Amino acid sequence: MARPWFPVALLAAAAAFAVAPTSRAEPAASEAADEVAPARAVATDVPRRWLYSVDPAAPAAGHVSAGLGVGYAPVDRGVGRPFAADLAHAGAVFDVSAEVGLARFASVVGQGLMAGQGGGQVSAGALIGLSFHPWPAKGGPVPIDVAVSGGYLRELAGANGAWGRVAIAGDLGALRLTASALGQHVVAPNRDGVDLVMTTGASYELWQILRIGAEYVVQDLEGAWEVAEAEGGIRHFLGPTVGVRLGRAQIGAGPAFGLSPTSPRTLGRLAAAYSF
Repeated sequence: MARPWFPVALLAAAAAFAVAPTSRAEPAASEAADEVAPARAVATDVPRRWLYSVDPAAPAAGHVSAGLGVGYAPVDRGVGRPFAADLAHAGAVFDVSAEVGLARFASVVGQGLMAGQGGGQVSAGALIGLSFHPWPAKGGPVPIDVAVSGGYLRELAGANGAWGRVAIAGDLGALRLTASALGQHVVAPNRDGVDLVMTTGASYELWQILRIGAEYVVQDLEGAWEVAEAEGGIRHFLGPTVGVRLGRAQIGAGPAFGLSPTSPRTLGRLAAAYSF
């Protein structure tokens, strides 16, 4: 005679097996959500603290970090170049830039520049290229951001060329440090084979919305060893920076002061960035 509890036990066991996969799937789904969440956070938390330097941190795939800026120098101390540190150009230089995340380790970067000239003429320059990020700072093997970039450029003067850049940055608590080296070759007569620019910067977050720092830029570094540097020798400048953060928007400004006879005595720049 079959025991009355046996069918009940079978039903209970079947119910347990049916429920078990669901209970196991729920944590997996939760873990997957946790894995995706940082990517969304990175997309809206791309540091853009610098006025002249380029931060190697990139937006997540499918997200954008866009920027607007204007720089001013009172005298013309060198050729105009399409990068954010192009302040050694007489008068004001306006720029618009964007970086679009393609994948976890790659992004596309672009920048356009516009400057006025005498007689109501306007000159324009552009930069476009790809940027590769060997490892992410958050959760990566080392707590730093690194970007290796390169592509095509067109100077404000109209000459074409190629550029390459390596940038590195890292955080020490509330302090973020960065350094970058940019090399470019312009196809034009009476120009150097390679023009070198280096930048360094430090930015300290006083409060969640306020930061202060300083940046140093050296332009035409090849003049240190070339006897006849085509652009007139090394130009470098140093200046304080201040910035505020309002949600996804970041705004920074600051003066800079020339450190060599061929450098502009004073410069200035205002820049804004927005990530989405």
